[in-house]
Amino acid sequence: MIIMRFLMVAALLAIAGAPLQATEGEKPLVEVFTLSDRPIHGVKALERRGMTVNVYVVDTFEQADRRLSAGLPTNEHQAIETATHRIQQQSASLSRRYQQAAQGLMRALSLGLKRIPAVVFDGGKTVVLGVTDLEMAFSIVQPRQSIGRGR
Repeated sequence: MIIMRFLMVAALLAIAGAPLQATEGEKPLVEVFTLSDRPIHGVKALERRGMTVNVYVVDTFEQADRRLSAGLPTNEHQAIETATHRIQQQSASLSRRYQQAAQGLMRALSLGLKRIPAVVFDGGKTVVLGVTDLEMAFSIVQPRQSIGRGR
């Protein structure tokens, strides 16, 4: 129950919306959607090319829930106390991760993504699926577009 409240608050905070695509004078935006067991490589390489890279780990809620629930006492009252204590200890860090995960989930839904990992260029105009190496994703997209070249 406590965790669900945190999830709802994080989701509401995230509804304000993620940035979509670069406008005149802004850096091109690359949005990356992944799972905790699929690490992303090449963020710095794209940043060196002048792009902003947002990485969303969309299973953050499940991972945090597993960590917070691990080894809880079987007594409901003691379990609530233990979980509350764990949440309080990780409050700021947990809140940031939940907010970013909620924002990523909302963005993935708005883009209609059904598979992860996904690398999204130009606000959703181009999506590369199944790739965790951002340099490889960029090399797939680059011949077709002028991403990162200051339009």
